[in-house]
Amino acid sequence: QDVATVFQAVLQTTIKCAGKLSQNDNSGILQSKVIMFLHRMVPGFGAEFAKFAPPICSQLMKQAKNPRNMVEVLQLISQVVREYSSDFYASMDPMLFPLLQTTEKYLATLAKPTIANDSSTLTHEQNEYLSLQRSLFVFFYDLVIAHLSSVLFSPTNMPHLQNILAFLSDGATIPHPICQKTCILTLAQLTRNWIPASAESRPAVRSVLTGMGVTLNQDIVDPQPTRWELLNKIVKSPSDRYAQVPEPVKLAFIRFLFETATESSFKALFQPHITTQDAGCLALITCVCGFHLTLAARLGMDWLLFVKQVFLLNANCPPQVGNEYISAILVTPDITPKRLRSIFINLFIAKK
Repeated sequence: QDVATVFQAVLQTTIKCAGKLSQNDNSGILQSKVIMFLHRMVPGFGAEFAKFAPPICSQLMKQAKNPRNMVEVLQLISQVVREYSSDFYASMDPMLFPLLQTTEKYLATLAKPTIANDSSTLTHEQNEYLSLQRSLFVFFYDLVIAHLSSVLFSPTNMPHLQNILAFLSDGATIPHPICQKTCILTLAQLTRNWIPASAESRPAVRSVLTGMGVTLNQDIVDPQPTRWELLNKIVKSPSDRYAQVPEPVKLAFIRFLFETATESSFKALFQPHITTQDAGCLALITCVCGFHLTLAARLGMDWLLFVKQVFLLNANCPPQVGNEYISAILVTPDITPKRLRSIFINLFIAKK
């Protein structure tokens, strides 16, 4: 109890000091030291730290002097989310939008890497951009994995949900396999958290496709219910314990999965930097295949028909290739992301 009292006094002092950093910290070095200290306080102070995190992090965001400071703030918040998610839900809600605003402000001041850049030729500014962008991707991943994804559609943050989803979808296509993998994993976990098994979600899926003006021909034999049970078992994940997803959010998210995320998941792999000789690229391909299994399990036959008849057709993919990929998901015994990866490589990448 005495130690807890001392820690609490230290944190109260830190809050007061954080508000004065800008007066004497033109380079942001002092703020970096404060954040380093707070990283060590998180495991030492325990769940009680979650109560102090919002005022401290809010001050640190306001006082950030450079993109590096903002990366450090994001990493601190991610650490608290990972370790004390159950105590951090109420605190995260009002912090999310200011966090996004501040991060976007710094991203806008930096030079964005292009697909022509490799890591050895990036400028200092481009490296800073990539570091800040990657930290924001990891923050969203930690938020979703910690089952705090309902923060994204709270009344405060709902107006920004589409922008957040677009940010993650765009991140899946940037020329950086680690960032791509983080975004794909985040989208897959959101799908598992927000969309029920295909049998339950079919009415919502049909409603979305009708709204999109998409008509699908049933040219694939619908497998036995046991196949869908197997797919849902493979991708099974505990639902977000805080999330009671409102129907409008569910419908908007399903539409996003059809219109945007599906395309981004394929585009992630059809880029010049993707190679089967690189471990990071192989890990990314595995993640994308896992995402496709998740989409099939949650959106059902309609998603598979959409991929075959709409997406792959518009992408000028040979029909037989699309048929083989869909069939692999539907009939391969004991399908896993790694097994689907081998099939995907043979069909799409080895023939590039």
